[in-house]
Amino acid sequence: MTPLDPNLDPLLERVIAEIRDEPVDPAVIEAAAARVQARLALSGGAGGSACLLQSCEDFQALIPDYRAGRLSPARALLLKDHTHECVACYRAMAGTKHQPPAANHQPPSYRWALAAALLAAAGLAFWGFGDRLRPAYSGPEAVVESADGLIYRVSDTGTVPLIRGAAVPAGVDIRTARDSRATLRLRDGSHVEMRERSGLSVSERGKDLTIGLDRGAIIVQAAKRHTGHLYVSTRDCRVAVTGTVFSVNSGLKGSRVTVVEGTVLVAQNSHESVLHAGDQVATSSAMGATSVPLEISWSQNAGAYIAMLNAVTALNVKLDQDHFPAPRYSSNLLAMAPAQTVVYASIPNLSQALTEVQQVFVPKIQQNATLSQWWQQNKLDQVIADMSTMSSYLGNEMVVAASLNSSGHPGLPVIMAELTQPGFEAFAQAEAAKLSAGANSQHMRIVTDPAAIGTIPQGQCVLLILPHLVALSPDAAALQQIAAGAPTQFATTEFGSQIAAAYGAGVGLLLAADVQAMAPESHGHVPNVQYFMVQQTGNAGAAETRAALIFNGQRTGVASWLAAPAPLGALDFISPEATLVWAAAVKQPTAIIDEIMTMQGSNPAFAQHLAAVQALLGVDLRNDLAAALGGELAMAQDGPLLPLPSWKMAVEVYDPVKLQATIQKLLAAANAPGAQLQQSTANGRTYYTFSSQSGSPFTQLCYTYTDGYLLAGSSQALLDTAIQNRASGYTLSRSAAFTALIPHDQYANFSAAIYYNASTLAPLLEQFSKQPAAQQLAANLKPTLIAAYGENDRITFATSGSLFTTIGNMSLLQLLEKPGTQLH
Repeated sequence: MTPLDPNLDPLLERVIAEIRDEPVDPAVIEAAAARVQARLALSGGAGGSACLLQSCEDFQALIPDYRAGRLSPARALLLKDHTHECVACYRAMAGTKHQPPAANHQPPSYRWALAAALLAAAGLAFWGFGDRLRPAYSGPEAVVESADGLIYRVSDTGTVPLIRGAAVPAGVDIRTARDSRATLRLRDGSHVEMRERSGLSVSERGKDLTIGLDRGAIIVQAAKRHTGHLYVSTRDCRVAVTGTVFSVNSGLKGSRVTVVEGTVLVAQNSHESVLHAGDQVATSSAMGATSVPLEISWSQNAGAYIAMLNAVTALNVKLDQDHFPAPRYSSNLLAMAPAQTVVYASIPNLSQALTEVQQVFVPKIQQNATLSQWWQQNKLDQVIADMSTMSSYLGNEMVVAASLNSSGHPGLPVIMAELTQPGFEAFAQAEAAKLSAGANSQHMRIVTDPAAIGTIPQGQCVLLILPHLVALSPDAAALQQIAAGAPTQFATTEFGSQIAAAYGAGVGLLLAADVQAMAPESHGHVPNVQYFMVQQTGNAGAAETRAALIFNGQRTGVASWLAAPAPLGALDFISPEATLVWAAAVKQPTAIIDEIMTMQGSNPAFAQHLAAVQALLGVDLRNDLAAALGGELAMAQDGPLLPLPSWKMAVEVYDPVKLQATIQKLLAAANAPGAQLQQSTANGRTYYTFSSQSGSPFTQLCYTYTDGYLLAGSSQALLDTAIQNRASGYTLSRSAAFTALIPHDQYANFSAAIYYNASTLAPLLEQFSKQPAAQQLAANLKPTLIAAYGENDRITFATSGSLFTTIGNMSLLQLLEKPGTQLH
């Protein structure tokens, strides 16, 4: 048996190898190719002149005959081959239908001459490029050229680690583990560099080679080809190349193609894009643009790729301004906040939003008797009218800032806004008169002369009105500083710089807090947290909210367990009907165990207790359990709640054999009376069912191993449905409801995600809830997705929609459970 073909005789194989490797003068090859091309070019045939094809104009002149089906096979072949390499001619022929086979009217001698010419060309090509045009056989499509970490072959029967030099047969799925990279050499000489947590397969059809990218990111150095093309296919696009360096990043949101060198053609549905060096395209608007250096920074050859690049794409965030206040990219008020500010909030001018409330929201409230009564009792119509009038005087934002008081907590706030037109003083006087009237009167001092501030007792609310600024606060010292007009030092502090950076990216609603300054000793459970920041903006026609925990340096401790954004393949086992889903990518489990041991290093009792537990169980938690697991996990309530909750869980597994042996050891050590693990086989798949002595279905668990995952659930039928849905593409991550909620940013994937769809509970509420309005509310609720991104110094949470709407939706079930709650 030989590496090339087990059916070839070794002597014959050696002769073929010698012929293939024999050097041939390039001039001979070029001369032969020129003769063949000239013969083909002069084969005019029906509908084609006998002129030589030397320029793009010559080729484009053939397009009308190609469309009409009058072009000879020889010229049609030359035209199609030319358009594969020439973007201008490809565009000229765009939209044409495939030419039907031309009627065979050529004399027999012409057909034989054409066949002889093609045979000669093929023979010369094989002689000169035998290493690229090998005979068809069932050999490997690729070879693992290098591996940094773990790369393995995945199938339903398990996973097999691959080493350097290992062959990758056609159609076989391979995957890189977390913190691992690999480089493959394809049969045509192309190189494919795989990022961590990436999966692909390679197949060949005719002269074309296709990389099927299932997940993750790759960088391809495509070899120059004389025939055929190299394709990269994802679930939503196809990339055609030859002699190009480019990257493809495929994740939950879609695919992004970035070109480092050369030209590529990206086809998505009926749309095609031609990209050149420095260009980038994404298949989904949810995947914002990112710079080429950042996109390829994970590569060990990033420096070389960046050196190739002549232009770098800049981040381009597209914001829809039709329904939300325009994002603000700077603030004149930031420099006027007190220097010791620890809480900072920026609220956009809501004059347009208030108008929409009166036009859209109020009529809907009036349709509900209870809400209408509450609205009228609180005179909210007048409140909105007054707020709208006040907003017409103000600039594009209102800022609230608070400094630390003597007890170390946020003190008296200062509210500031710029004035854009005269008349605000008269409006303020009228509003102050309303506040001072009645039993619950409130007194506010209006000041237009800064010198008068010093005569006002500390703690009395003062409204300072200057020609271009208004400020409200009970803190006289802060108002005096504002009246002086000199910028404070806050914008130059580290906290102020974080806020300035947020403005630079564009903000709508902004809330920021200096957590470390407010409570330096109170956040030990989440070490190193320095700032907390929430932003809400209008993005692509919808509200989008982001919250970030910003750390003082690199994430450490428990916060570091969340991995960087990565493909969450475990989500493919969840259907679009799921009510609640949680998924995450975490550090390698062995690294988490090591970090726990380090954190508990000063506690000898912990190590002793752990050793005793492991001895009792007969299992090494790190080497037997953690080492067998990958870094992905997904859990879901996916199906009916009654009579049995349809829960399921998918866990990435690197070594299913080791994991199964560990599970059996743990069950044996537990020695629970009546507990048993049964094994069965159905449709070629092995299932394990755990049940207790009670026999209750609530204590039953079924699981199996499939495609690099342990899939567990409440029943075998649920697992079978999950596997079938995954194979057919009927998954949550591909559903319209899920993709419509994906936040817009530069990431292709998430580190974690929470998805819930309360509307799936509507049928259940119809049966058991006595609150008709609650049933209607549940049925009308939209699904919600909260995504998390683990970055080097922060964890960012993002959701499409208003922050208040998200909190309200999450509180729905608690509201329904409260006795006596009525929404009718």
